Amino acid sequence: MVVSDAVPIDRSKSLNEFFTLHPHIFLRGSKNNKIIELDMNIDDELHSYEQGLDNIHITKPNDNIIRFFEVTSPGLSLPGIQVHSTATIAVEISKSSTTRYPCMELTVISDKTSIKGGLFNKIANDNSLTDDKTTTVSVHKVNVVPKENHVVFESKASLSLSIDLPSVLSAKHIIERSASSSIQKMLERDLSVSLKTFHQEYVRWLECSTSTSNGSLEETQKRRSSLDVLR
Repeated sequence: MVVSDAVPIDRSKSLNEFFTLHPHIFLRGSKNNKIIELDMNIDDELHSYEQGLDNIHITKPNDNIIRFFEVTSPGLSLPGIQVHSTATIAVEISKSSTTRYPCMELTVISDKTSIKGGLFNKIANDNSLTDDKTTTVSVHKVNVVPKENHVVFESKASLSLSIDLPSVLSAKHIIERSASSSIQKMLERDLSVSLKTFHQEYVRWLECSTSTSNGSLEETQKRRSSLDVLR
């Protein structure tokens, strides 16, 4: 879990709006993943999403904002192989039942994983390694935690990548150990980079809102002064 620095809260601005505008920050991660938004009204995607929630024991409220994205990562390097993944991720914006602040949940509902690398390619082909033998389960949650007149953003995630490697692969145990370590490091790096960017974007959003408000006030005062002169 990663927690941001405390930031002021402006109750005249909608945090829900800010969350809705910036899911791409967490989808992009630390490797600048490629992101394509999908049609959220596609029946197949909705059905897959609901199935995905059932599989990971999450209940979906009916009135939340749900958007779907296709996310392609540059890949994960392991000894002798390279793992590439394109995942369909559901982003759900809801309201916390405890704090009443918005929260964001990013859930992998389907993915296609390819594995390449030298001798492994031939062994994998001979043993019919397909996407059906790889499974990715990932849930990422972003919450707002109130701290008097400030809030902090809290980000936590779980990621599980299961690859059915051919038993004849001599370095199988080495790859499995390396994969576990690499996934943990990647997850920690993604959480840290994404939350820092989210925090910075929120601060800019507040400053922009304040500047706009001050600008509007100054314009109003100028117009009033002009009217006084005319009178």
